[in-house]
Amino acid sequence: MNRREPEPRHGEVVAALIDGESTLKTFLKRGGKHYLKAENPKYPDLLPAQELMIQGVFKALIRKATT
Repeated sequence: MNRREPEPRHGEVVAALIDGESTLKTFLKRGGKHYLKAENPKYPDLLPAQELMIQGVFKALIRKATT
């Protein structure tokens, strides 16, 4: 579940469009620049070459229980 917010806070998980690709990553700021951090250490941090648009902030995960 995502909620649209004007500016995500440092460390929040966001749905983002970065250089034309959609992703769900941790939003961080370093030295005044924004970037996205993958929580899987196998993947690199994402620094926008052209565009970073935050589409929403991740607030909850709803899972369907299996019976």
